[in-house]
Amino acid sequence: MAARIKTNKDVLIASAVFISVMMTCALTGISLVLPLIAGFFCYSAVALKMGFGVKSVAKMAGKGFQESMLVVITLLLIGMISAAWRVSGTIAMFVHYGIALITPNMFLLIAFLLCCVFAYAMGSCFGVAGTIGIILVTIAKAGDVSIVMTAGAVLSGGYFGDRFSPVSSSANLTAFITNTEVYENMKKMARTMIVPMMITIGLYAVLSVRNPLGSVDPEIDRLMVENFRFTPLLLVPVLVMIVLPLFKVKVRVVAIISTVIAVILAVTVQGAQITDLLRALVLGYSPDSEALAAIFAGGGVVSMAKVSAMIAISCAYSEIIKQTHMFRDVVRLAAAGCEKFGRAEMTLLTGTLFSGMFCSQSVAILMNGMILKSAYRRKGGMEEMAIDIENTTVLSATWAPWSSACMAAFSVLGTGSAALAFSFFVYVLPIYYILSHRFEGKASLWYNARGKIFGKLRLHEGAAA
Repeated sequence: MAARIKTNKDVLIASAVFISVMMTCALTGISLVLPLIAGFFCYSAVALKMGFGVKSVAKMAGKGFQESMLVVITLLLIGMISAAWRVSGTIAMFVHYGIALITPNMFLLIAFLLCCVFAYAMGSCFGVAGTIGIILVTIAKAGDVSIVMTAGAVLSGGYFGDRFSPVSSSANLTAFITNTEVYENMKKMARTMIVPMMITIGLYAVLSVRNPLGSVDPEIDRLMVENFRFTPLLLVPVLVMIVLPLFKVKVRVVAIISTVIAVILAVTVQGAQITDLLRALVLGYSPDSEALAAIFAGGGVVSMAKVSAMIAISCAYSEIIKQTHMFRDVVRLAAAGCEKFGRAEMTLLTGTLFSGMFCSQSVAILMNGMILKSAYRRKGGMEEMAIDIENTTVLSATWAPWSSACMAAFSVLGTGSAALAFSFFVYVLPIYYILSHRFEGKASLWYNARGKIFGKLRLHEGAAA
């Protein structure tokens, strides 16, 4: 008998209003901060109608806002790193020598693989976008390769490590809510990503051949040599971002160290003025030359302001939802869905929906843990749940263009959501995983049915004998 689900009408109305405003703003190009504010008031109103006081709701929102500061501070630091690297000449040096060293016909593939390495070390797609991602996008601009395609390769590589790294916050959060071990989960993740990685590499190889890296405009190269002094010391800020995370130094601490070193290099090597440098750290770097500005301008705290506001607001109302249990009826609905469609399929569906509603990968993981745990405990187990979340929710969080899972990366790279079309890894792995589940399930049913048939035939032959 099918489960009967009674869902709170107020929650449905609030969600419908929120999603409608979100979709309208996404399609019309209006700032996505607006629908998030609307969502905050919608879910706050539901909490008030459920009987919670104004002070209680404000306290819940304050807790969510406070927790968001960990991510917000990291993003603002990445904005500062971006500006400091530009002023210090670190990015210019990579562009100057990088185009000569990178195989032109394999640029996008190399970009993806480099980001995979950085992401494994840092465990953060945001960190990858704000470091090696900026360098690669700048090289793409100078070499006349689509920055949209390059940003897609950066996001793909970033999410390789966001999913598959011992220092990844999403990997550790998934292990925590499923009560499993990160390294044991990684072993299973490694087995399930072999084929998707091969497919992704093949796609970027084809894309690279069709979109080769061109040579730098001699005028731009001349301007770089005239405006920046190149020295091996400019590699230090980047090396710090690669090496220190391997020793489990927190990303925020590493970001501060890298920024400080880049600032010192900007003053001592490039001769930057303190006032100009401070302005760049806040407002972004803006070189005097228009030709250089087209490639190197950007970064700064302000560049991350919008996405930081989005994360803070979404965390505030998601905490209200969590503490009021206003989605409790969804738990029963999800359990019924697991029985009908499959656990991995429901994990993908609910993870994508929650990412779109709350604009947060972390909230999607937590919500999936809350609503699906009982279904996995009855059948499958927590180990299976951990792998299902890693192979679906962690990556499908990027499928909503307005989600912070991709907005933060694209904000620092200076591209729009069109880059999602070229973020192959975040699509290939979840789709392959679901299809392989389906195939294995049918194969298992066929094998069991064959066993029963042959078993009955043997019994029949035995009886006849």
